[in-house]
Amino acid sequence: MSSAQIKESNPIIQNGAIQGLSPRTGTPMQPVTTTSPQDLNEIVARARQAQHTWKNLHVRERAKKIKALYQVFLKKGPEFAAIMHEEQGKSFAESYSGEILASAELFKYWSAQAPKLLQSEQQKLDPIQFPRKQGRLELSPKGVIGLITPWNYPLSIPLRTIVPALVAGNAVIFKPSEYAARIGSAITDVFGELGLEHLVSTVQGDGQLGAHMVNSNLDHIVFTGSVQTGKIIAQECAKNLLSYSLELGGKDAAIVLADANLDRAVEGIVWGAFANAGQNCASVERVYVVKEHAETFITKVVERSQKIVLGTDDKSIYDIGPFVREQELLQTEYQLKDALNKGAKILHGGKRHQDTLFFEPTVLRNVDQSMLVMSEETFGPVLPIQIVSNVNEAISETNASRYGLTTSIWSQNIQTAENLAKEIESGIVTINNHSFTAALPQAPWHGKRHSGSGVTNSRFALYDMVEPHYILVDKAKAPELWWFPHNTAMQNIVESLAAFFSGAAGRMSALLKVIQNFPKRWKI
Repeated sequence: MSSAQIKESNPIIQNGAIQGLSPRTGTPMQPVTTTSPQDLNEIVARARQAQHTWKNLHVRERAKKIKALYQVFLKKGPEFAAIMHEEQGKSFAESYSGEILASAELFKYWSAQAPKLLQSEQQKLDPIQFPRKQGRLELSPKGVIGLITPWNYPLSIPLRTIVPALVAGNAVIFKPSEYAARIGSAITDVFGELGLEHLVSTVQGDGQLGAHMVNSNLDHIVFTGSVQTGKIIAQECAKNLLSYSLELGGKDAAIVLADANLDRAVEGIVWGAFANAGQNCASVERVYVVKEHAETFITKVVERSQKIVLGTDDKSIYDIGPFVREQELLQTEYQLKDALNKGAKILHGGKRHQDTLFFEPTVLRNVDQSMLVMSEETFGPVLPIQIVSNVNEAISETNASRYGLTTSIWSQNIQTAENLAKEIESGIVTINNHSFTAALPQAPWHGKRHSGSGVTNSRFALYDMVEPHYILVDKAKAPELWWFPHNTAMQNIVESLAAFFSGAAGRMSALLKVIQNFPKRWKI
């Protein structure tokens, strides 16, 4: 059996509803009614009607309405945190720091920036070649955007698309993971404050509903999830000539140089590896530490990991919650077994807590690229550490991955670190920090190779949700030079113009020839 062959062990859709147990307590959660393919088609049709009204508002008016949602969103913070505490097992502190506060700025940022980024652009044309003509470039919304998101960051990931999509004039059909159905519904309630029904619609279901979305008369698909599913979506979109944006997996590395501030590096890397129980495409999933201070670094990592508090026994304050799905827990156990069989050594952790979905933060050493834990995405609280001879070896090992989402470099020599960052084949490189740039709406979140082909955050994400609309106004009354008839005079004019612009012959001679032939141009 391979890691990719581990199947879902807990189907949660039964009798037209999403059931499920809280991963933290094992107690049943409130069922959520699923959306049928027929209902989906009707929802898309209503969204298109709502979008037609919404796009006709001036972008500044749309921005004003979005900005007003900032307070609405924050007031719902306790509700969001309570749902994620039950549905994903997150602590209230992690829900606020990693999801609620990390998303609130989206409303302010996009309401301020979108009117600037989407404003019309007047274009002056060459008055000799194109007399009395002027162009205007507008950026028009694509229409109805389909959004499919995972369960690991069920609030922040969808909002990074929904907010700019709306400011740009689109409507959104949002399908959360079936493991985040309840928080998905709560997100929709925020946008109900816009006073435009059906502008943001949440549909509920599993991957089959997601497949229907690609064939439901949408104008663009945004997907965050696994590489395997991303490839399927790309193929289906290609059949329909439907544009898409894919944010997929990662196998992020942290490179610790000999001059690193070890105390800060340890704190940052331990958090980057174990936050959200490692269920993050941007988790630190492999560390390359230069040998000079490797043993000290490893000792400090183990000591810090031993202090991490699991959220078992109904604790209210804790560091790490449970796995949301048993599938990821089984995959983590499988990768650990593979690593141990190939010579890896567990320094801390390595097993689930009793018969629960909680898993101990795990630190490994004696690892290499032959192990699944160093090559495949883990999506669990596992931190493998490899000692390297020098920084060149660290960069080579980092770039050997098929993924390229984020990488962190830890060094007190900022200039050296910035130079090394240019050698890293990742969409994002952070120096003396890791992963958090997903919370910066102005910073593009983008991966290379199997990490995806799309962008979230920044103006590049906004431009993915609009299309150029060019309008040309012509105030000329005379016929155009290039219109019929194509006679000798026309040929002389265009050849002389080419000579005039290139300077290949005497420019005055060429210009004189143009003037001489103009009266003959339209004589038939």
